[in-house]
Amino acid sequence: MNMITEWWGGLDFTMQIFYAVGIFSGGILLIQTAFMLLGIGDGDLDLDSDFDLDHDGGGHILSVRTVTAFLFGFGWTGALCLKSGLNIGLAILAAMAAGTVMLFILVGLMRLIYSLKQDGTINYRNAIGQIGTVYLPIPAKGNKAGKIEVMVQGRLAVVEAFHKGEQKLDNGSKVKVIETIGENGLLVEPLP
Repeated sequence: MNMITEWWGGLDFTMQIFYAVGIFSGGILLIQTAFMLLGIGDGDLDLDSDFDLDHDGGGHILSVRTVTAFLFGFGWTGALCLKSGLNIGLAILAAMAAGTVMLFILVGLMRLIYSLKQDGTINYRNAIGQIGTVYLPIPAKGNKAGKIEVMVQGRLAVVEAFHKGEQKLDNGSKVKVIETIGENGLLVEPLP
């Protein structure tokens, strides 16, 4: 501990600021990463602003994670620049540039990760026009539902189906989906 205080005391004020920003933001990044890996929240808090790049989640310029990445790049780059002999003005410019680059790299990575998300929800409107096979007989005149097997969004689904015709549709009959009924039902017509 004594060695750390001697090292810290030997730094000038500007170097102490750069190191403090770099160390503090690095700690925050470690905590965020640990939370993300442990599945606690998403490891970030978004701040509403006029600077959002993307309103669908992921890719916000101003969030705790991106600001922390900026500060991390700013602090460590500033400290390295001062240590290598640059004057304070150039060190601040280089630190701001590095922080901005870190921020945009993180925004790009977050956008890439969020673009990999998929919505697995089946939208039965995508079955309209598809040919299916009666799985459970469909009564006439749309009074009750039967079931059909039909491809929806690349998956074979068994879906409730109704028929407005005068005759019952038996198992194995081929039908065409003509519209949706509610969220999970389909209206079908028999194929000749």
